[in-house]
Amino acid sequence: MAIDPVCHMEVDEEKAPAKTEYKSQMYYFCAPGCKVAFEKDPEFYSFIRTLEAYEKSLRRDTTVVMPSDSEFFRYLSPTAK
Repeated sequence: MAIDPVCHMEVDEEKAPAKTEYKSQMYYFCAPGCKVAFEKDPEFYSFIRTLEAYEKSLRRDTTVVMPSDSEFFRYLSPTAK
């Protein structure tokens, strides 16, 4: 089973009403509307997926070492004014 990246519903890959490939990764959707939403801004959903992975794997006392050019680092850094 796959997870629809837009609505987070479980989707059977064999019966998915819609699917698309993005950056060599196949995404499955519960409905064509979720595919349309994803295709409007796939980078957003890719980034959300990354944040969800961090949330599941990092504890409050975890130390993370990452390059300063990573997308996650840019998200955490305050913007210069």
